[in-house]
Amino acid sequence: MLYFGRLIVGMGISFSSTADIPYLTEMSPISKRGIITSFYEMMLVIGIFFAFIINKIFSDDDWRWMFWVSVLMALAQSILLLFLPESPRWLYVNNQKRKAFEVLKKVHPNSETVDLVWSEMGEGQNERFSVTSWSELGFWKFPLLVVIIILFFAFFTGGIVVRNFAPKVFEDAKMSNDSSETFLIVLGAIKVVVTAVAICVVDKFGRKPLLLCGIALIGGGHVILGLSFGFDIVNVENYVIGCNFITFGYSIGFGPVQWLLQAEMFPTGIRGRAIGISQAIGNIFMFLSNFMFVPLVEHVGSTMVFAMFAFISFFGFIFVLIFLVETSVFEPDAIRIATNDKFKWFTKKSTLKNPPPMISSS
Repeated sequence: MLYFGRLIVGMGISFSSTADIPYLTEMSPISKRGIITSFYEMMLVIGIFFAFIINKIFSDDDWRWMFWVSVLMALAQSILLLFLPESPRWLYVNNQKRKAFEVLKKVHPNSETVDLVWSEMGEGQNERFSVTSWSELGFWKFPLLVVIIILFFAFFTGGIVVRNFAPKVFEDAKMSNDSSETFLIVLGAIKVVVTAVAICVVDKFGRKPLLLCGIALIGGGHVILGLSFGFDIVNVENYVIGCNFITFGYSIGFGPVQWLLQAEMFPTGIRGRAIGISQAIGNIFMFLSNFMFVPLVEHVGSTMVFAMFAFISFFGFIFVLIFLVETSVFEPDAIRIATNDKFKWFTKKSTLKNPPPMISSS
């Protein structure tokens, strides 16, 4: 019954994540897209933080209360969703422009912001803004491939795995159960603070620099953990430092940036489908990385596992450095052209004849 319940929860999360990111992106002016879309990750880490607290409160008593708390949260969310308006960009694409303008006026009290977003939606018609055919996704195969590969690195660099299996890692460090639960809460608080910082600077510094910084920190954390096992320096201090590096890295990089990349690389007409595909594959990556961690530790040892994570982090850094286009300064069609050019050896010739147009800062 527990497995069936978790299956239903997983399906619900998958459906909602496919809709959440396009919705936030389509409600935001381009200049504020980074901070608004990144709030999705902020809500996730706040939820994880409170989950750690609830786990500590109920772990020694009736663990079933943890599920009842989740039910109350889901019920509250379902009721609040009834009051949300439809995405104005979706309405615009589907020829409901009057209704789209009315939604904009409700969402953005400032008339200047309404005019700005309305003009951005009009300019978007010059791109593949209203694509509706699945076959049209072929035009975006390389941007979609980049997103999928980045999701692969997000899960197989071990940032999520170390968080999910932190109790086992702490157990190996001879940390008591009570201390490990307390430190999980501390890790949760660190994630909230670092994610908040990342959200504040993501539009200033860009998506690519934050992602590169995050991957470097994750790789460094795995090196620390791997060396601790390899040289038999098994102590709480080394584990705490390594886990903090990984938590910092994921929270400033993959955490907020992966959602932004999925939102910004595709036009409104295919954004939902592209995110649906990437999220489905990403969920497979998440399942495999979590499923493989404990068997790998048992068969090859912790040193090799953390070394593998560090090795993958290195290749992730190189991939992002070479293949990722800075999405904050380009429109989707320009991102497609620039990304296709990075894969030009798969095509007959380079697709980039002129520098792609940048998003206006006005």
